[in-house]
Amino acid sequence: MNLLNGYPTYPLAKLLEHTSAKEKDHLAELFREGNAEEIVKLIEKSGVIDACVTDAERYAEKGYLAVAKFRPDELRNVLRLWMEGNKIKLDRGEPSQ
Repeated sequence: MNLLNGYPTYPLAKLLEHTSAKEKDHLAELFREGNAEEIVKLIEKSGVIDACVTDAERYAEKGYLAVAKFRPDELRNVLRLWMEGNKIKLDRGEPSQ
């Protein structure tokens, strides 16, 4: 989990949407202390994981609907350009050709 490396995560952001100012201060202190375990417990207890899953499903559906508008050859070209732009590597760790 990125919290272990000191990075905020989407579940943490969702948790912050549903907390009071006092709870936000407590979370900020836990984050400064690097107390990821306690933050994870609060995230699990709050139920925001279900909200994150719902959001992910909604975003995936929006993406699917956007991609579905492409003709198959256009989609292939878009994906090829994306892969080249993101320097997709083969499983062996070598750059793709």
